[in-house]
Amino acid sequence: MVIDMYFQDIGATIRQARLANKLTQENLAVQAEVSRGTINQLEAGVYPDLGAKKLLTILKVLGLDLSIRKTRKVKPAEPDYLELACISANVSYKEPMTPDVLAQTLLTGKVPPKLRPNLRVVYDEVPPQVFAGMVRQVSRWGSRPERVVRHVREIGEAIGCTRKLAV
Repeated sequence: MVIDMYFQDIGATIRQARLANKLTQENLAVQAEVSRGTINQLEAGVYPDLGAKKLLTILKVLGLDLSIRKTRKVKPAEPDYLELACISANVSYKEPMTPDVLAQTLLTGKVPPKLRPNLRVVYDEVPPQVFAGMVRQVSRWGSRPERVVRHVREIGEAIGCTRKLAV
């Protein structure tokens, strides 16, 4: 079964529902019996490990539910740039980088040590259009574009990127 959504998309949906319900992160956290930090990280798309029970409780407080359904193959309006970057990055390496991990890296600015070589490929070899699309795609998940751009630059410096990126 294929689910056509990244975890970060759920966070953006939760944020929209929270605001529509006129709740602060603290109000939602109290009602769902989780920390405000959990809500904050979830909305930013950077929560590293959230159990289904917590997620379902948060959704219930917001009047949302989670459903899994079989999807029809529909051609997306825009390519999945994270997937394209990962395909390029994983060609020569045993340790694969997933689109979710790449998104998490761009959202947090934290480089997973095992994936430094994969990230170097992304930074040094992925076509500029794909790189720019990847940054746009990640910016849609509730993180300000300038924050993602700052993380892109910080990651580039941390991994010794040799290419000048225009983001």
